Amino acid sequence: MQKKKVFLLALISIAALFIVYAPHYNYPFPRHIDEWHNIEQSLKIGTALGKGTDFEYGFHIILFTLSKIVNLVLIYKFLPAIWATLSALTLFYVTYKTTNIFKIGVFAMIFFIFIKSNVNLGGLWFFTPLTFSIPFIFIYIYFFAEGIKRQNNKFTLISLLIMAFLVPIHSISVLFAVPFLTIYALINYKYILKEYKIFSLFVLIPLMGVIFYKIFSRVSYAQVIPNIIDALKFKYGWGVLELYNSPIQIYSLTAITLAVFGIFSIFLFVKEWKKFIMYLLWPVWVGFMLLFYKLTGYSYLSPYQRNVYYLVISLPLLSAIGLYYFIEIIKKMINNIYLSEKAKNIIKKILEIIIISAVIILTSRTYLYVENNIALYRLVDNNSYKLLIYLKNLPAGNVVASPNLAMATYAISLHQPIAAAFFNGNPQILADFYNSKTCAEKNSILEKYKAKYIISNSPIDCSWKEIFNKENYYLYKN
Repeated sequence: MQKKKVFLLALISIAALFIVYAPHYNYPFPRHIDEWHNIEQSLKIGTALGKGTDFEYGFHIILFTLSKIVNLVLIYKFLPAIWATLSALTLFYVTYKTTNIFKIGVFAMIFFIFIKSNVNLGGLWFFTPLTFSIPFIFIYIYFFAEGIKRQNNKFTLISLLIMAFLVPIHSISVLFAVPFLTIYALINYKYILKEYKIFSLFVLIPLMGVIFYKIFSRVSYAQVIPNIIDALKFKYGWGVLELYNSPIQIYSLTAITLAVFGIFSIFLFVKEWKKFIMYLLWPVWVGFMLLFYKLTGYSYLSPYQRNVYYLVISLPLLSAIGLYYFIEIIKKMINNIYLSEKAKNIIKKILEIIIISAVIILTSRTYLYVENNIALYRLVDNNSYKLLIYLKNLPAGNVVASPNLAMATYAISLHQPIAAAFFNGNPQILADFYNSKTCAEKNSILEKYKAKYIISNSPIDCSWKEIFNKENYYLYKN
């Protein structure tokens, strides 16, 4: 690759870091409850509290390993931007290798970087099992398609190994693709029958999922299959939020239009259009599952929210193809003008720059805008962080904290909250505690849940020992 191309990739990568880091410019902590939960679960590994059911155990092992090197809470703000940039570079690699056109790879990176995020669908602003899986999704789909196209068993094996790697990290990021991978394999059934030994390993992926499910669900062997079938039917109510976000909320209408044009361009302008079949099956299948959910209220293999995101990350490649061939059409039109070749080339360059700039502006102009009901929130501020750091140095004991702050309590202080907004116990317990009128009622809750510490935003006169008081944050010891 020429030096100027490498320089351009480096420039886009640096831009990606700053763009995705935007939500953390004025906030140094994780921005989503899932991030706090993942930190908590990773820090509980190897402790008495780390024995629960956890189907994202592989991701937590990765975070646990990282926590031995750095302060996980303080460096977490950098992880989404770093991983999004790595994902964009992976998409560039896949796109460039598939199309053999550098510009299309670069365009795909740009469209990918400007995929929006929100707290319902997730996204690049957060470092979660979903976003961790994205570059691996690109890679295993690419190698699966190339393995069959080139009749290269090594590529197929790489794809299967990546899928196996993802199962304990984020199994949904493998399950959602199984149907269209199977369809692609059936289209090439002659090769599959010829190399049935290598493709029989494909069956091991769901088998591995069954074993993984058995380990963490702790059900009897007789109930494994019935339970899995039920677990893979994602009904309304699966997520913390259940909002019908559409792809347009996180992927611009301009980019979607270019993706549609990209699909037509594949058939109109690409001689070897068959090499794009996998990348057409991907959005078609996921789009079908979204429609199926709208009609039935449930979907199989992956939930509605995840399917919206899996659909969107399939589009940058198609949008990039659409933009490239739109520019090529404009260039051909310029060739028909009666001007000198030099003048034509200047006009082509100017128009190309204008078109690319306009697309970037139209694609990115609402990047930071998020509707109020799915906007970012803050569970911790600098003052509550200081309190929890103070608590970290105190003897172990259960903690009463507000539902939101409780979500981050263990991740920072290593003290277990008696309940939290989600994941940890019933938040109604906390409502009962803070709304109770008498100290007797409060003490009854403390005794029932063996709580040793109480965090409050206002003074509580219940004869507990006050051990921290700063900036409207109070810490009491029972």
